[in-house]
Amino acid sequence: MDVKIKSFDSVQDVIRCAVENRCYSTSNDREDFYGDETADQAIQHGLTGNDSLVSKAEQIMDKININVESMRPSWERGHAGMFPIVPAYLAGDPQSMMNRVMTESDMAPLSLYVNLVSSQGVTPEKLEQRGIAIRALAMSLVKIRPLNLHLYYSCSGVGDRSKGNNVLICRVNTTPLDLATAAWSLTSQGFARRVCMWMTSRYVAETKSEFKEGATVSWPEGYDAPLGVEYGKRLGAILSPTERFLNIPGVHWKDTTFDDPQRWVLDRIDEINKVD
Repeated sequence: MDVKIKSFDSVQDVIRCAVENRCYSTSNDREDFYGDETADQAIQHGLTGNDSLVSKAEQIMDKININVESMRPSWERGHAGMFPIVPAYLAGDPQSMMNRVMTESDMAPLSLYVNLVSSQGVTPEKLEQRGIAIRALAMSLVKIRPLNLHLYYSCSGVGDRSKGNNVLICRVNTTPLDLATAAWSLTSQGFARRVCMWMTSRYVAETKSEFKEGATVSWPEGYDAPLGVEYGKRLGAILSPTERFLNIPGVHWKDTTFDDPQRWVLDRIDEINKVD
């Protein structure tokens, strides 16, 4: 998959880059599209976080029982393997080879990648509900396993790059979990639509000359709407080739996945446990 990617170490770095390059929407039209979050508020919350919705995620956590199995590579002796144990071989030990196997471990890291893109017709209220559910999942996982949390936005460019495949990606600190940043960035359409959509379709796509309101932005090339399962797998092979990877796709207007947040979290736990 041909994709252009720009990575940032934190949500705060994304915000600083957007401000430095004046690459975010300052429009006061259709404020409901941005969840009634102004550009100034989005910039401020992006730098300091906002934990006002943490309690809603905790309410979901209180209703579910998390049990996550995790696999990590380890070395095991056997009759066949990748390389010999010379002293054991010379001593006639039949288990004189070492082989790399996947074994269950409480310490194996899990990588969670969350796509913040959404169809224009998806309401901020539905996206807030989704973000609360994802945050409940992250808060649950980080208590029992090392977790790498990444947020990304994938879309086309604008103008003559309107059919591209561009990805902006940033990390959220999980050691410990930065609740204020996670709480805001997973639910805020000021971040997703004011900042990330502009940064991805213009800064990442290198169409800086077209920083204008109202420019058309589309789903990235190759996105299999509404759920983007295959796109997520292909992107995962690029972003996280050596980690256990769980992709949370963007939200298409036909998607009803998050109508039951509690059920969604449990389904994702089952999905993690099925991955060898």
